[in-house]
Amino acid sequence: MNRVKVKTINSNSCKGFEGFSKHYPSGLNGVMQPQEFEQVINRINMLSKTRYPKTISIPLIIIFLGIILFIIGIVKFDWSVISSGFTILLVGFVVMVVMVCFFRRKVKNNMQPALQEANNYFAERRITFTFREKTGKPKIVKQGANDKVVRKHKQYLEIRFPAPGSSGGILGFVQSILPIGGNPQPHSPSGPSFNYQPNQVNVNGVGFVPPPVNVAPTMNNGNLEFNLSAPSVAPNFNISIDAETALKVTGTAAKGIYDGYNTFV
Repeated sequence: MNRVKVKTINSNSCKGFEGFSKHYPSGLNGVMQPQEFEQVINRINMLSKTRYPKTISIPLIIIFLGIILFIIGIVKFDWSVISSGFTILLVGFVVMVVMVCFFRRKVKNNMQPALQEANNYFAERRITFTFREKTGKPKIVKQGANDKVVRKHKQYLEIRFPAPGSSGGILGFVQSILPIGGNPQPHSPSGPSFNYQPNQVNVNGVGFVPPPVNVAPTMNNGNLEFNLSAPSVAPNFNISIDAETALKVTGTAAKGIYDGYNTFV
């Protein structure tokens, strides 16, 4: 399975979760149309965009108060004030962590319906959308004369899909939806080709079977196209009808073939 990652918008925003980038990944060429990708991302962003609650300021105030008391205690060499400041500071951090965890859980819950819709829509093409979170490897960042170890928290949307042309890919999907009776031929360089037999056409009680149509799906600049060709009628194809009926059959034969093509396309 191949995969692409869609980054979040303003991952460090103090406003909250802004959603995912609408930039079309080049890895989706031949797998998903840009319009489909944009529609899915718009839907996910609409449901998952979440602002931080106003109550997020409460732990910030607690932390700020703890820092002030801690500094005052150091200045006055008062261990009771230092202890109180440190305790308040610790409580503020704990409350902040709990609120952030609840916020992330809310974002996931809001996003889930849109992900489920997308996964159901693309199930036949075996394309899946998954929200991922992970903490990156520790990196040393210089801040003035000191070095600081930083672990960046990453959030992204992972899209997994079969390689185009493989079983379950877009060409495999086309093969799976062909009408019953379409027999696959050996794979050509551009993809598998198929024979489609249009339905029988009845004209004044006389049955006429249009010739089979050869269908060859090809990828052109990431777009799926169909090359249609109709082999000549076999030499042993004979039918015995009177002159009047023959004229009617001849006049409607082309319409029968055309309707057969439209039934497939």
